[in-house]
Amino acid sequence: MFDTELLFRENTETSNVRWNIKNGRVIIPFKRQRIDGKAIRQLLKIVNTVEKKFAGSKIPLTIDMGDVVFADKLTLVIFECICFYIITICKRTVYLQYLISQNDIWTEGVRSAPFLLLGTHNKEHTDKFIKKFKFEAFGNHFRKIIGPSEDKMELSKLMTEIELFLRLFSVGEDCRDKISEVIVELVGNAGEHAKTESLLDVDVTFPYTNSRTGEDVYGINIVILNFSHRLFGTALKEKLHSDHTPEMRNNLRYHTVLNAYENHAKQFNDWYGEEDFYNIASFQHKISGREDALLYGGTGLTKLIESLEKMSDAHHCYMLTGCRVINFISEHLLYGNDEWISFNGSKDFFDNIPDKSVISGCPVYFPGTAYNLNFVMKKETENGSKN
Repeated sequence: MFDTELLFRENTETSNVRWNIKNGRVIIPFKRQRIDGKAIRQLLKIVNTVEKKFAGSKIPLTIDMGDVVFADKLTLVIFECICFYIITICKRTVYLQYLISQNDIWTEGVRSAPFLLLGTHNKEHTDKFIKKFKFEAFGNHFRKIIGPSEDKMELSKLMTEIELFLRLFSVGEDCRDKISEVIVELVGNAGEHAKTESLLDVDVTFPYTNSRTGEDVYGINIVILNFSHRLFGTALKEKLHSDHTPEMRNNLRYHTVLNAYENHAKQFNDWYGEEDFYNIASFQHKISGREDALLYGGTGLTKLIESLEKMSDAHHCYMLTGCRVINFISEHLLYGNDEWISFNGSKDFFDNIPDKSVISGCPVYFPGTAYNLNFVMKKETENGSKN
């Protein structure tokens, strides 16, 4: 189940925002210079207030957004999840007033976003929004909600779909393979660990010219998210404190993680705490909260992301779970000889906490796990060489 309602159950604040009622619609002013986590929190509060104020009424909403600028692709997709919730759960029609002036390599996908269909008073467009929210494979945009299947054949089929989509653009074979594997790993994690559906959104930008090098580059922008009561580090926390699993009885690496926890706990502070520890520990090689501790393909998610970041001209990658963020920064994704990743550049996971740049917070509590993965790649010519 793709449970957008969880987002509102975990974010129940209301707002004192003023609105007008015109032509039988609630007109909500929501003009922001930049739609980021703080703005999303404010929008959640506004929707909660409307639902409380107009309970029992299906009065439509008009959200006046002005000039729309999203902080990143994940923020855009969460915004669409809010619209989807208002339409499908609250049973209200939503009309968006907006201008689209944003045009950069990180968020160019806004120009093919399903929410643009909500810019007209047209029920047919609302129905199309719901359909495109769940699935679209058109132009430079691929969107799909994927069920929590643990069938390896289904994951293999998804990998082929992504690879074929990326092949339509100037995406090299090695890059296609790595991106497909990252996506399948994350979707597989959601299905096996959270037992929930995942939303996958991928767009490939038009070519840009790198002002520094003069080379043609393009962006590959990916979002994968699921809504769940179980956060990313929950399963590992439960496993580490259980003596009944085979891994805990027989696997020395899990005992090493417990010892690392004791060292890290002494260094917990106002920006790094217990939840952050279980999040970074869940990325360790051969450490998993899943019943089957083997990663799909056996490569390791952080190694794949590190490899993609090294292939790219620029990147912006992070994971959000609850209200905690793990930023994937290539120089902090290096493994030591013992296959532990420190997240701090020292290659010492056991004694040293992550670099402060790796850990951050989010104003919104996100129930589940969400990834924002942006890569800027050099365009390849037909013979496979870089421009």
